[in-house]
Amino acid sequence: MNISRRIGAAIWVALLLAAHDVGNASEPSAPSSRARLVELSDEFQVLYAAADYQAALPVAREMVALLEPGVGLERELAGAYERLARVEIATGDAVAAAESLQRALELLGITESIASPRLIPPLVELAAAYRVQGAPEQAEEVLTQALTISHRAYGLFDARQLELIEQLIALYLQSGDADAADREMYRSLMVGERVYGFEDPRLLPLLERLARRGEETGRMAEARQWWMRTVEIASIEDEGRNAATITGLLGVSRSHRLQFVLVPRTMQVNTCRTDPQTGQPRPLNICTQLGRELELDEEGEGAALRALAILESSTSPPPVLMAATLLELGDWYITDHEPEVAMAYYRRAWPLFESLATTTKPNPLRTPRPMDYRTPNAAVRPPSVDGTTPAATPIQFSLTILPDGRTADITPLTEAADARLARIRKALEKARFRPRFEDGEPVETQLYRFTEFWEEPTPYASASAQGDQEGDPRS
Repeated sequence: MNISRRIGAAIWVALLLAAHDVGNASEPSAPSSRARLVELSDEFQVLYAAADYQAALPVAREMVALLEPGVGLERELAGAYERLARVEIATGDAVAAAESLQRALELLGITESIASPRLIPPLVELAAAYRVQGAPEQAEEVLTQALTISHRAYGLFDARQLELIEQLIALYLQSGDADAADREMYRSLMVGERVYGFEDPRLLPLLERLARRGEETGRMAEARQWWMRTVEIASIEDEGRNAATITGLLGVSRSHRLQFVLVPRTMQVNTCRTDPQTGQPRPLNICTQLGRELELDEEGEGAALRALAILESSTSPPPVLMAATLLELGDWYITDHEPEVAMAYYRRAWPLFESLATTTKPNPLRTPRPMDYRTPNAAVRPPSVDGTTPAATPIQFSLTILPDGRTADITPLTEAADARLARIRKALEKARFRPRFEDGEPVETQLYRFTEFWEEPTPYASASAQGDQEGDPRS
């Protein structure tokens, strides 16, 4: 046993028992109890440090039992319950851990104010116990309480609350509360800006998360703004010759490409032209940001080429970044229907991806992928009034993907209305795919299975929002 640790444990126990003696003079602590607490404290620290939680569990329980009868030892007893909860969590008994932490908070409620930061650690651990139990709503409530205490103790903008916000974000994403997750991500950035400043590199992970979240939810223009700010901050250091700059530039390129391809025309017609709240026409700049881009923006191409130029100026560019940049350029030019240009970048990327490939992350060029496929307007429906996504019917096709990314032999495999099959076939005829590669060269892929999900109209959708019916000539 480390001598300083042993002395510290002895002092801690002596203080506990001295306080016990003062608060409960009629029942003085026996010398044997003092010695036993010192012994238990030493034993617990050794076992916990060695991750021998099963052996530490009875030790923690005995320490609680020795302190529990005391009067005036609420803080120390709360700490003993917290230690007990940690080993209960580690041994898989989340229910018992939650009970121990609730008891700790009950004791601290006697001695602490509602703004005491001493309440935060057991609240965070209680949230962890609830998560293990599969009770995310209770965990969210407890973490929100901890965040409120942090605001009272340290103010609205303090770095110590960032970890609490991170845990809340994870819980909201787990429970599917997208709006709450987004709100906390914005709050995390606001706190970071106030704590670190608006151009501090520590903001980069927060900005990247917001950008990727925007891409995941189809908000490409918003994602691009975060990527551009990432580039601005990252470029301050070493003239942008760093991974954060490359990642941001590729994000700018990708967001332009995905906005051109993935944002459905119905968003342009139904959401972009009129405000859903007022029914009034939107300003042109808002329409441009929300709607599908009518053609690929050269800004996206320039961003990817700039990333490549930075990497090529390095004596030893990171293979992961170089491969990602070459792939983005290949995807850009396939989407722009320039297969010869695209194949040159794909060929350069092939050996890099082969060297990086693992069983969990294979070479992406070994599998075809759609780059420019437009879902038919008639297949897309607005959400119902309660915000739920319309039911979707899968319609599958078999097709051949040619080495230049074009499609052939388009054959339906699912029975569906002729109008639906015709619309999907027409979209597939115009589509462009990243082809499959073998030994660094594009090859033909036969019997490729492609599934479109045709959303069904709901009785809750407004008539104006359902303008693109199957017989609508605008589609």
